[in-house]
Amino acid sequence: MSSEEFEWFQKMNWSKNPFQLSPVGKPDLVVGFDEEFQLLKNYIRLGYDVVIEGPYGSGKTSLLLCLETLFKDNRLPIFFYAPPESVAELIQIIGMELKFDGEILPQVLYQTLRRSDDRIILLIDEAHDLNIDVAKMLRGLSDLDNISIIYSALNGFSFDKLPKILNTLADRVQEIIYLDLLSEEEVILAIEKRIEDVSEENEVSPFTEDALNFIAQVSEGAPREAIKLCSAAIAIAIRDSIFEIDIDILEKITKRRPSEIVRKIQRLGDREKQVIKLFVSHPVITTGLVKDELSVSSQASYNVIARLMEKELVTSREAEGRGNEYLPVGLVKRILTQETAPFLL
Repeated sequence: MSSEEFEWFQKMNWSKNPFQLSPVGKPDLVVGFDEEFQLLKNYIRLGYDVVIEGPYGSGKTSLLLCLETLFKDNRLPIFFYAPPESVAELIQIIGMELKFDGEILPQVLYQTLRRSDDRIILLIDEAHDLNIDVAKMLRGLSDLDNISIIYSALNGFSFDKLPKILNTLADRVQEIIYLDLLSEEEVILAIEKRIEDVSEENEVSPFTEDALNFIAQVSEGAPREAIKLCSAAIAIAIRDSIFEIDIDILEKITKRRPSEIVRKIQRLGDREKQVIKLFVSHPVITTGLVKDELSVSSQASYNVIARLMEKELVTSREAEGRGNEYLPVGLVKRILTQETAPFLL
């Protein structure tokens, strides 16, 4: 921490920056998912396998880390930031957590866990990247009474991608929890909770009421987007020795951001650009539309959309009775027009 940061945080009476992008594992800081959190706790106690689905930046990873925190005293939660790339890696990680010595074969691990008194929770983030070999091993582990598996993935994983990876694993998922984006009030509450968490005495917020409302609107309910805006504003405030962050600072930040989006779009692959171009004439798209327009398979259409979501250019929502549909994030929608498309794409 630089001297400027130290002095600024001291003035704010903060112990550290509350707006780091890394997911939080504190249940008290989770906002907007009280019902989902309670359901997950109950499902784990029942031994269910569950999928958490939501768009990028909606808080899925934080929810997994909160479960890890919550159950660490009476179960053995094992967190995977991404699915293991091989069965050997999966076994190695589980074995390390259980303090096994040396290498262990899949069948030996299965039989050892079957006889174990340990109650284990496998928390697998980014599960949409799961491969079939690891999926087959997880299918076996999911049959054990003392193991629960919680997957976190993008929308469409349960009904679209997982059955194609391994249908018999999809059949073992007992519940699916969908995370919605936050309301504006919930975004503001999430910001206030983070500030309160690092305040050593009385809470001091540098954000004006108008600034908080602006962040809530521009972030469009995505916790990660709100944190990015807060973090950028804090960096400017520290640089310029400002102790009140108003809407003017945030407007300057958002005005600069389209240039970042433009660069991101221009670096896309040809197929990704073709999908982005569809938004010029279609407010929302589906995997079926991408499949027809690009003449690709269903899996290829899903993969290209997933890459665009990973790059935070596209988000998803559930369409009643029609699976998922996809739309550009706010900044992409703002700059992508019939006139700008030839220059961007």
